[in-house]
Amino acid sequence: MGFLQRNVKITSYASDGSNIECAIQRCLQRHATRLCSISISHGYDGHASYTVQIPFFTNQPVAIIQDPKHLLKTLKNNLSSGAHFLTFPKGPATYGQLFEMVAAPDSPLYRCNVINADQQDNNAATCVFSASSLEWVVNHHPEHLGLITYLFVFGELINAYQNHSISLVARIQLVMRAHFFLEMWE
Repeated sequence: MGFLQRNVKITSYASDGSNIECAIQRCLQRHATRLCSISISHGYDGHASYTVQIPFFTNQPVAIIQDPKHLLKTLKNNLSSGAHFLTFPKGPATYGQLFEMVAAPDSPLYRCNVINADQQDNNAATCVFSASSLEWVVNHHPEHLGLITYLFVFGELINAYQNHSISLVARIQLVMRAHFFLEMWE
């Protein structure tokens, strides 16, 4: 980490989540000066605590993460993929629900956000997970509980990454909520 040797503070290293970039991140972590392990209690009896390892390079901690914009696009594209059908106990989250949303005259989404959307369009992904999209579904289609759940949980996960006005503790709670959700969903 040549930047650190020149006293440039690096706080995070983000990748797009591809296999190659994840392998590079693992290799980088193996070359850390030291690892600081932090245990986070699961909160439910009988479940093991989570251990988060923070790599330090000299005296600088570096968070190794997936780029939130790439994560957001992946989450949006999961709804649009014909190969996946996202099912939840209270109903699915589907492309058809987004299509239905776009067709409504008061929709917060534009056609280009959903129909033939560029899968790498940051703005389309941001619009799908916006508070106005979630509010619209809640008000117009409260029966779409799967979509409401998906938009809420993962919208809050992205909020944990990008909202600089919330505390670190609140960010950790949002990330852990998404993690617990995925754990239960699986």
